[in-house]
Amino acid sequence: LNGITIEGEAAVATKSSATYVCKATWNVGDPTSVSPVWSLSSNEYASVDANGKVTNKNMTMEDQTVALTAVFTVGDVTKTASIDITLKRVSELVQILELLPGWNLVTLTKQLKDKPDGVQKFLSLKPMTLDSDGRSIIMCIDAMSVKAGVGYWVYSKVSQSVELIQDTESPVTQVELKPGWNFVGMTEDASWPDSAAAIWSWQNDRFVPVNRNELHKGYAYWIYY
Repeated sequence: LNGITIEGEAAVATKSSATYVCKATWNVGDPTSVSPVWSLSSNEYASVDANGKVTNKNMTMEDQTVALTAVFTVGDVTKTASIDITLKRVSELVQILELLPGWNLVTLTKQLKDKPDGVQKFLSLKPMTLDSDGRSIIMCIDAMSVKAGVGYWVYSKVSQSVELIQDTESPVTQVELKPGWNFVGMTEDASWPDSAAAIWSWQNDRFVPVNRNELHKGYAYWIYY
């Protein structure tokens, strides 16, 4: 075994995949395709399987670069090759709701674009939230009731991922609390400084207390303030 090379696309489009081929050169004979061990320099924006298929998971507004590495061994000879791959950015900012079967407590991290694949898609989930008095659960039926940082109940019959198109120009919403119970969502990962506050989430069909240092972006909580 003299060496190996990687062949494939220099860039992968958003939410797309590309398969890469590893070729080995020998001291006798022509180059051949081989099956190396594949890896990426980071799995934050992409993934690679055992067949060299790279999937672009970049959901940011900027192109990202990742190094794809192949390692191939024959006997006591090991050869390594790497190439840089550009992971193309999304053309629109997207929030993905990961819904489990049953009830889910979620929030919008930014305002949605008011178009069929934005607000209307969220409304099709029949989200429910508190009314203006904070005493009754109501169903959201129009775009005016869809807001970032508000807690929503969403029911799903199956596990599913729902992509929502966000308004890239809208600011991050600051979550405001009033005395008593609040049904709010996290627009960013956060911790809660008040040790006396009671924080609850919904997991496995029941309410569970939450560690104050583990409030996660995109999820909603009941907080007693």
